[in-house]
Amino acid sequence: MMKNSILHTCLLLVFFLLGASDRASAQCDGCNVMVCDGNACDDGSPADGVQTSRNCGCGQEIRGACAYVEIDMTLNPYFDPNDPSCSLIFSTQESGNFSIYLLEAGCDLTDCGNPDFVITGGGAISGFPSSGQFEVMVCKNGGNAGRRDFSFGVSCSSVENCLNAIDDNLDGFIDCDDADCSLDTNCSAQYTTTSSGEDGGLESNRRLSQKIARRNYQRSRNASPRAINVNERLFERDHERLKRGVVTKSNDFSLADFIPEGAIAETQTYVSTPDDIVDITNAVEVLSVDVFRRDLRVGSVFATKSTDGVYEHTKLVCDRLHGASIDAVWEHPIGGDEKYLITRFSRADGTVEYATNFSFFRYADGSFQVESHWNLSDYTPDMTYGNFQLWSNNLANLEALVMELKELLMEQGNVKAFRFSEAPRVLIKRMDYLGEELRLKVLNRSGAKELILSGEYLPTETEQPNWMFETIALSGREQETVTVPINGLYNAGLKVSTDVVDVVYDGIFVADGTWAVDYPVGGAMIYDYEVSPGKTSWEEGEFTVERNVHLMGQLRDYVNVYRSFNPAFSSVDLSAFNELSFRASGVGDLTVTLVRAGIQDWDKQMKTRVRLEPDARDISLPLRAFSAGETAELDWSDVTMIVFTQEGNGQDRQQLLLNIEEATFSHKEERFFELMEMGSEESWVFPNPMEAQGSLFFQANTAGTYHFQLIDPRGRVLQSKTGACAAGNHQILLQNDDYLPGVYYYRVSLSDGNLLSGKIMMSAAR
Repeated sequence: MMKNSILHTCLLLVFFLLGASDRASAQCDGCNVMVCDGNACDDGSPADGVQTSRNCGCGQEIRGACAYVEIDMTLNPYFDPNDPSCSLIFSTQESGNFSIYLLEAGCDLTDCGNPDFVITGGGAISGFPSSGQFEVMVCKNGGNAGRRDFSFGVSCSSVENCLNAIDDNLDGFIDCDDADCSLDTNCSAQYTTTSSGEDGGLESNRRLSQKIARRNYQRSRNASPRAINVNERLFERDHERLKRGVVTKSNDFSLADFIPEGAIAETQTYVSTPDDIVDITNAVEVLSVDVFRRDLRVGSVFATKSTDGVYEHTKLVCDRLHGASIDAVWEHPIGGDEKYLITRFSRADGTVEYATNFSFFRYADGSFQVESHWNLSDYTPDMTYGNFQLWSNNLANLEALVMELKELLMEQGNVKAFRFSEAPRVLIKRMDYLGEELRLKVLNRSGAKELILSGEYLPTETEQPNWMFETIALSGREQETVTVPINGLYNAGLKVSTDVVDVVYDGIFVADGTWAVDYPVGGAMIYDYEVSPGKTSWEEGEFTVERNVHLMGQLRDYVNVYRSFNPAFSSVDLSAFNELSFRASGVGDLTVTLVRAGIQDWDKQMKTRVRLEPDARDISLPLRAFSAGETAELDWSDVTMIVFTQEGNGQDRQQLLLNIEEATFSHKEERFFELMEMGSEESWVFPNPMEAQGSLFFQANTAGTYHFQLIDPRGRVLQSKTGACAAGNHQILLQNDDYLPGVYYYRVSLSDGNLLSGKIMMSAAR
């Protein structure tokens, strides 16, 4: 069947054989018959359409070619006989006029001169029998006999077909995006869970980036799993001020008065308020709730109160920063004439969310003004706002949340005005920072030929901001991906404009993970802390931790220098790598920790230890050198950050000096690790064979001392070293002092009686 070219949206019916009707009378004996059952049409031939003839019905009288069609729309699941807006859709790509006659029972037709409908090309036929069962004669006016490819469908403007990729009810939403499809089983795979309000409401920005990084680090360091959908966290409006979950600096009105409760059928609402937002944002009160249908989170409301203007963080910016993609944007009325900006996000974990946001402020007379804008700069300045970000797993649930929130707002006072903005005609659907370039997926609905990025960016965490202005050529297509050359950055806030003048522009915030320092009060003094540009090129098969860090001061307790792998502190899969390398210098021992999202106990995170030297040297750590405690297994699938720790004795102040450069995860050839197996399970050498230098790794079961010896083939001791060791993994630096190439041996005697030994292949030192 040919594709439907008409602009009116309809349900195209796929033809299959149903058998000819036995109801056609002798008056239609010259007609070929097409039968439509509401889902498909066929005339018994493998070819598309139906054979028309001048000997059928009115054919000779109007000098046209006709065919007989039986239609039973009652079998179409989207046909509603009680919906007066239902229309029969006739579609064809053939030019010229078609006359359509509604037939009486028995194919009775007395007046060929007055067809019920005359349609050119294709279109809607209104007023057909509400029973959905009827016969029609279709004639191509002035046409010769022959096969004609046309079809009939049905469109009811109040019902969306969830499978046909057509906007049947003309509301702008297609298939599973439409609220009509919220209960359709064909869409259940898309309508999964949503993110929690506990994790919402915050993206990094240049002014707050270090505070936000510290907040995320503390969350990772002190994380403890807690369920949200439990009875003690049920939202109860009347008692919310007395319950945990609300964080406030001001009590002149409570956000609890505006939180939807029971808006979505068969759900319960639970408090999910993050308790660390107020201290680092312009919010003075925060309240978020998650809506659950049994164990499935189907929506969230994140509410804030701000007294010096609108809340500064939006889901539009935050989710894209954290790896989500904007799939579509609609301007859609909900419970009134005002059109809300509805955005569908595909998040990095594969879930889909439908989101909107609006804010209100109150006039002196108690009435409200409600505003919703893409850009924060469009909000009325210097007002005390209630800010609401809402998201759900489908449009129907989102509409329900918005409708109840509006009703609660109107109970508190009259809404004097709505000020809503449109979405930008050109926006960034998705962005990826890749070290040497910024990759942008562009939605271009204005035919723009230039994309202009302008704004400030920070090269590193400690450098001053620079100004960026880049012009990128566009093809004018609606969607395309462009790359912006960039030699590394820490973060950037950019305005997105084009060569086409637009009232609304897009804005994005781009960021890498953060280098930062953590130490207890009084436990250290930092004299100098600097993050400098470093390696930005990512070789194939590598994962580079960008930028270098320098730290100098005094140490008594401990200092952690940590680096998240992305601004959201979300996990990265490092399973494809088997080595961590970096260049380092400093004083004392350095503990290297790789933090997993799935481990709550900090003592069970994956760690190893290396000895620092005053002169910078390259350190290569096989990932198997890390230990995760006595029982925990090594797992590299959900690593969120790397932490470098130097510890003091807890009493005396000592020198603190640490430099970390070019930290990189990579995959080395397996032959190195095969040779490493010449050691025992508790000890091994890397690299092996060894040229100028290498490392001996060993594992001590208990705290005590060790005695190391390097022995030549004649049994002579070439090197020896004695030291203290804690339970866990340890590293001894090995030097090739121009030894002859060949096989050498090592032995490590531990104070608990264990003896570790193995072979080392020495190559000529270069």
